[in-house]
Amino acid sequence: MKGSTTPLTDSPANGAVELLYESSTTRVFRDAPAAASVVCKEPLGADAAQRLRHEENMLARLDGLAGVAQLAAGSHPDGMLVLQDSHGGTLAQLLRAGPMQHNALLNMATQLTRSVAAVHRAGVIHRDINPSNILVSESSEPVLIDFDLAAPADQLALLGHQDGIVGTLGYLAPEQTGRTGHPVDQRSDLYALGATLYEMATAQPPFEGADTLQLIHDHLVHEPLAPVLRNVGLPKTLSDILLRLLAKAPEQRYQSAEGLLHDLQRLKEELPAGGDGGFALGERDFPARLLPPQQLIGRDAELGMLRAALADALHTPRRLLLVEGPAGVGKSALVNELRQLVAQAGGWFVHGKFDQYQKDRATLGALSQALQMLGRLLLAQPRDDLAAQRQRILDSLGRNTGMMTRLLPEFAMLLGPQPDVLEIDPRQAELQLHEATVALLGAIASPERPVVVVLDDLQWTGVLSLRTLERLRGEPTLRGLLIVGAYRAGEGNAGDALSPMLAQWRQQPQAPTEIALANLTPDGMGELIGHMLRLARPAANELARAIGALTNGNPFDTVELINALRKDGVLSLGPQGWQWDEKAIRHFVGRGNVVDLLAARIGRLPPPARELLEYMSCLGNTVECKLLGVATGLGEAELQQLLRAPLEDGLLQAGGSERQQSVHFRHDRVQQAVLAAMDDAQRGQRQLAMARRLASGFGFDDIAAQQYLACAPLLGDAAEQRRAAHLFHGLAQKLASMATYALAERYLASAGALLAALDDATDTALRGAIDARRHAALYSLGRLDDADECYLAIKARTADMLDQVEPACLQMRSLDMRGRSEDAMQLGLGMLAQLGLHVPADYAASDTGQRLDALGDWVRQDRLLDHRTRPQIQDLRLLAIAKLLGRTVRSAFVRFDTRAIVWLLLESQRLWAEHGPCPELVANLGRMSGMLISQRQDYRGAHSIASHVLSVGEALQYDLQAAEASFICATYTNHWFEPLEEGFPNLARAYERVRAGGDASFACYVHLVLFTVLVEIAPTIDVTLSELDDGISLCRRTGNVHAAALHTSLRQTLRALGGLTRPSGSFDDAQYDEQSFLQRMGKLPFVENSCAVCIAMHALIMGETGELARTADRGMATLDNLAGYYMTAYAHFFVAMARALEVQSDPSGPQRTERLAELESCRAWLDARAADQPYNYLHLLRLVEAEQAWAMGDLWKAATSFNTAVNEAES
Repeated sequence: MKGSTTPLTDSPANGAVELLYESSTTRVFRDAPAAASVVCKEPLGADAAQRLRHEENMLARLDGLAGVAQLAAGSHPDGMLVLQDSHGGTLAQLLRAGPMQHNALLNMATQLTRSVAAVHRAGVIHRDINPSNILVSESSEPVLIDFDLAAPADQLALLGHQDGIVGTLGYLAPEQTGRTGHPVDQRSDLYALGATLYEMATAQPPFEGADTLQLIHDHLVHEPLAPVLRNVGLPKTLSDILLRLLAKAPEQRYQSAEGLLHDLQRLKEELPAGGDGGFALGERDFPARLLPPQQLIGRDAELGMLRAALADALHTPRRLLLVEGPAGVGKSALVNELRQLVAQAGGWFVHGKFDQYQKDRATLGALSQALQMLGRLLLAQPRDDLAAQRQRILDSLGRNTGMMTRLLPEFAMLLGPQPDVLEIDPRQAELQLHEATVALLGAIASPERPVVVVLDDLQWTGVLSLRTLERLRGEPTLRGLLIVGAYRAGEGNAGDALSPMLAQWRQQPQAPTEIALANLTPDGMGELIGHMLRLARPAANELARAIGALTNGNPFDTVELINALRKDGVLSLGPQGWQWDEKAIRHFVGRGNVVDLLAARIGRLPPPARELLEYMSCLGNTVECKLLGVATGLGEAELQQLLRAPLEDGLLQAGGSERQQSVHFRHDRVQQAVLAAMDDAQRGQRQLAMARRLASGFGFDDIAAQQYLACAPLLGDAAEQRRAAHLFHGLAQKLASMATYALAERYLASAGALLAALDDATDTALRGAIDARRHAALYSLGRLDDADECYLAIKARTADMLDQVEPACLQMRSLDMRGRSEDAMQLGLGMLAQLGLHVPADYAASDTGQRLDALGDWVRQDRLLDHRTRPQIQDLRLLAIAKLLGRTVRSAFVRFDTRAIVWLLLESQRLWAEHGPCPELVANLGRMSGMLISQRQDYRGAHSIASHVLSVGEALQYDLQAAEASFICATYTNHWFEPLEEGFPNLARAYERVRAGGDASFACYVHLVLFTVLVEIAPTIDVTLSELDDGISLCRRTGNVHAAALHTSLRQTLRALGGLTRPSGSFDDAQYDEQSFLQRMGKLPFVENSCAVCIAMHALIMGETGELARTADRGMATLDNLAGYYMTAYAHFFVAMARALEVQSDPSGPQRTERLAELESCRAWLDARAADQPYNYLHLLRLVEAEQAWAMGDLWKAATSFNTAVNEAES
């Protein structure tokens, strides 16, 4: 702790040197040579030289100020400060005799305050005013000494509390303890001055004691006893002045030493004249920069909406608040009112800002900034709370934990090391990011501890950020989260993404709360100015009218203009209060707008400081000091020196934490004015210079890439072009991992252009990697035609076929999405041929039948191998073949090209048999089961292969591929041999594993199978409907229209059976119409079958025989490519029931024989299924047999079979 030292002696030492003070850190002595005595101050300890330089710099700023220690003239010994001798003792020594008489007190208080005012005007905060640091000269004039703890006013926010508690405890302002959140500034000195004056008036400080913690607690919590109660002869007004100085909150103290000086002088004048000094305190007390009042003006209704929005967010799904208004209207001031509300609720308030000038290059969006801030707040929690929070986040994020720790360094510190994030389909990266963000906020936010996330300047956001916001807005599980978006209407760019999203949000059932802020009315202007200047309302209204022509009631512009008028002397504070001349104001207002005023202020800065702002404006609105120093090539001391002028002028504000100090433009308009002062050439040169410095190994490669991107045309040196291309490529990889594909593509395109211009063979590998990543980015953006061109370039430029495999598989997926499965297959087959696997004509291999017959033996032999020692494919060429086989067979399944499917799957099996398994083969070979059922009706063989492939995948820990194999088992074979209830948990795990693995689009299909089983085993329709809605929501988020269509008919079935359609009992209604649905979706695979089977189920239950026959026949007719699916059992069951009911209603009709034959065929098929798995199918078989007996006139058998069917269903 600094400032707590003890004098050792007042006795003269040997000769002409007199020791005045000594401690472990400082020695002070008087040297009295023949000319004139001086006081020498010698710092001691390891940091003595640094402290000496610091205090010398502070005193140099104060040169010539009366009442302040002064450096002595002439040359002096190294290692010490030599000061002019004031020939006096300390005020502390003087006060040992008791309190001062109030006239003497007022005289000395006035002199001290005048000195402190001068120090503050010089831009210095003392930080340790106390009686021991005030000398009283022989003429009774006070002199302020000991500036070793002083600091430049503009750098206090940067210093924070990194040196611990600075100052002397008995006189320490509450904010100097670091426990209030308030900044240390000139008002902290006024508190210490108040404590000193208090001791002068009462002979004791406001608080005293030997217990350090108790003393700190007193300063923070307890009110001092009124001085007049300790010294009854003290004038009450002087007592009130001292208490005002000692207010806990800085805003409740005097704001300036000048304001205090005015009151002391007035009291000094009134008391001899017989007055009691009973005047209002602080009438002339104004800070150096006039600020708007803390309370909002004219926003009562908006504050009410703000509180209501937070209350809604705690307990309802309504969690989006939008605040719209022009620049400077007070959006941030309004939103900041939520800080206190959420703090009272024990929650967190975090914010981020979209940057207009960095949006085309920035890597960190507003939501990421807010989440980083949330991470820092969580890290500051007590250890036990932090441990509990950490576990909640880990449990919630699951496999997405690695994504969050990679993107947000604060959560890497919080959650610890995580496994590498698995590569996924590029189109799924965005969805995975959404899922992870929801999981993270869901683990932190709650009604008990809400989170408010403020996203400022939403008009500059892009589509990706808005989709993330939409995901958070619509997530039904979140509670205790309020998202606040502040934006300026009409200021977005040409590709404005916000406007259509706003229109969409306004149509939602849970529409956002919207607050539109307008400029202040004339009355509001008068109230604002009245509060700022403490003017009576008529005078305030008069000034408001004078400046209204320029500001139009804009609060920011009004504050700026008033300060500009004051700085230019048009508005001045005189003995009678504020004075101005309307004509002078009109002339001033006519000189330009507020941005012009800001430009003029910037123009008055010293050229080096102005140049620093220009550099900073190219980096962003908020910049860390370390980054700014590296970018500009400035050391810490030089940087802080140059920051002094813009900080003092209020153009910049300091912020950040003690470890990460930062500065930011006080308003967007300041940054706008700085940028406007540069032309394109100047800005390009600034950015080129910064890019070169940042790329020189300081850990700012991503920022260097951003700066290089802005000035890429200026690069002429080949080495630098290659360096920039490497930086672009590295940053693009990070951007792609965050699903920021538009920006990633821009960096990749620029990297490719730089290397293309060099046309150097040594860059071939890098160009290939850049092309491949750009191809993936274009695919993810839906720019498929551009992706086609990029793929052709990859093929032309890539000599090694293995480097083409990943782009080729992605290109095949792209072709499948566009209905070009034949092209996709040809691409895959061509790649296989180049890798040495040639396709026979028409896929006709002479040994196909033999190899199909041998599959059972292969499975039995492969099961005997020990998984711990069995060979696995390691050869890169064979792995590439396996991957291409898997991708090509998927395209073949889309077309349901039977010959191709058989050949591709048999080649996959051959690869396994000859070389061992690999992850791709596990994902692929399970599909053999569907092929065997379709081609050979070999249900048992299909189940044997699918189960074996799954067991190998699990044993070898191919987690993602094993999840897909598990899904294939559940889709094609498990239900034929295992009770549905037993298979459901495994299917649910497969669904979660596929989702966690990142392929959420594929997970939609897994969910469809999961839901089909759930319909069979769930107790109520409500349960199944809820799960189905979750699945449809997933389909919509992934953009999987096909899977959504397959879910939709199932949903309508449940709605109809639950009585939710209108009219009741109908299948079609306003939400779903079969004809229009099939017109839109019927050409997609399996959709017509799903629709038919669902309507048939409803028709059977509702007794609609004609509708049952129509849809059952259509369902059976569309089964060709669905062999093995569970719904094929229903297709056979519904046809059997339709034929039985038709025969029953028309026993002697002309189609009786044909109908009975079809009925018997379906019954026999069900009989075979029930023989393998009676639990799933025997009740259906018995019901068909009951209806069959009834159709044939055997009512006794019909009755007994029906009873058996009921018993089987209930067992």
